Amino acid sequence: MAKNKNQSLLWKISGGNSKKTSYVFGTIHVRDSRAFFNNKTLLKKIAACDSYVGEFNLEDTDPMVLSKYMLLPNGKTISEQLSIKQAKALDKLLNKQIGIGLEQLNHHKPLLVINLLTESFFEADMPEPLDSHLFNYAKVLNKRMDGLETFEEQLNVLVELSLKSQFKSLISTVKKFKNFKQQLKKLTQYYMRQDIQNLYQTAKRNSKGMRKILIYKRNKIMANRIDELVRKESAFIAVGAGHLAGEKGILRLLKKQGYKVTPVRFGR
Repeated sequence: MAKNKNQSLLWKISGGNSKKTSYVFGTIHVRDSRAFFNNKTLLKKIAACDSYVGEFNLEDTDPMVLSKYMLLPNGKTISEQLSIKQAKALDKLLNKQIGIGLEQLNHHKPLLVINLLTESFFEADMPEPLDSHLFNYAKVLNKRMDGLETFEEQLNVLVELSLKSQFKSLISTVKKFKNFKQQLKKLTQYYMRQDIQNLYQTAKRNSKGMRKILIYKRNKIMANRIDELVRKESAFIAVGAGHLAGEKGILRLLKKQGYKVTPVRFGR
């Protein structure tokens, strides 16, 4: 649990151009029950708002289009970009962690493989990931559903990220997998403590040469769209927890736009 007043995953947005109270929550895409510790408070806040807003509207997901964006261009494969030793190490790791080998993922972009390895660290004892759970709850309540980015904008991030950076990150993940798991363990601890500053630092460190595209550019877009949304209605906004803190984080950007952002204690 959070130890100081500025450690919270849930923040109230008021003042500025808004006439109603809105909320922004730092979510995480896992099915691990440990991430659901604040569920009752979140559901209460969702019920109190006019709309539910994710990073993008999950209703717009097109699995066919998504699978196309996940593939390497021009029939390329992961294994041809790695040494024989690196490919063998990756194949062994994939079989151990997720039960499938490199052959099944060979035509996919390295970022997808890294995400699968990341997800394998967490428990899968809930029927759906936390962000999907909140989305579906809002949908049952007939809230207006929206997104801070379009589905196409989310996919274009995959295009903007250089394959060189993705392969470099994948090779590093395989080579230093024990360290990678230790970082994920720390990330879990930060999330449970609602330590958004360290969550931001972790996201920043892990994205390395990709942070401008993955974090900074998207934060600016999302903060501007939050401004547009809360002018019209009260919104419950769920974004990846790593986007909240930092000099270029969503909370700081909203403050610069004249909004008051206040941490919410869970249980209230």
